[in-house]
Amino acid sequence: DFPSLVAAIQRSDLVIHTAGPFQRAQPAVLKAAIACGTAYMDVCDDTAYAEACRALAPEAAAQGVSAVTCCGIYPGLSNVMASNLVRK
Repeated sequence: DFPSLVAAIQRSDLVIHTAGPFQRAQPAVLKAAIACGTAYMDVCDDTAYAEACRALAPEAAAQGVSAVTCCGIYPGLSNVMASNLVRK
């Protein structure tokens, strides 16, 4: 739950989110990191999740939070980029 995420994150300098799968997930960990003012990165390899994270960019910027998604090991970023190109 969200309060538990905030409690776990609030004294951290960086969240490295590797607890997939990211398919059909919501960016609750990123939201908690933003609420705590904590930098965030993940290994997302899912386009919908990446887009949900991108939608939080204004909120992250307003809180001064650096957030990088798709630092994936699958590779995440290239999968998301390829998916976006295919849809265009």
